[in-house]
Amino acid sequence: EINSPSKVTMRSGRSFGEGFALGIEDSKAGSIHVELDTGACKVVTQNAINVSIESNTGAVMFQGKTDTLNVDVDTGATKLEGSANTVTVDTDTGAIKVDMQVQHMDLSTDTGAIDFEVTNNTTIHVESDTGSIRGTTHGDKAQYSILVDVDTGSCNVKDQIGTGNQVLEINV
Repeated sequence: EINSPSKVTMRSGRSFGEGFALGIEDSKAGSIHVELDTGACKVVTQNAINVSIESNTGAVMFQGKTDTLNVDVDTGATKLEGSANTVTVDTDTGAIKVDMQVQHMDLSTDTGAIDFEVTNNTTIHVESDTGSIRGTTHGDKAQYSILVDVDTGSCNVKDQIGTGNQVLEINV
């Protein structure tokens, strides 16, 4: 547990299964950057400005509130809960699950399913080369401009021009 950091940088080369949890309890946390070679990582924060998590092999979990959340995982599942202004997740192999209040969200995986439930959003971009995409947005569907591009697989959402400024972009 770290109290009142302005910047936290952690690097780990632990063996599989050891992982670590990082809890930021104070609302004055500035930037948090975690680099992990192997193992699970859980970051919990109440009000960090910027959170960045990089993992080569291992599950990543975020709980809390931040302005910007960036997650880059080579192999492993990603689970995000809480709220953020901007969320970006990029995985090579692994499922992505998001349950957040978020303004702008970009989720991308080469191999793995994406499952999201979001509120307070303006822009959503989801992309999976080989995996299913399932999601829920709260609000009026007519407000969303929806762009769908299907290379492999299927999508039950159709293109539409919305009446508001919300954008949902799906690439499968």
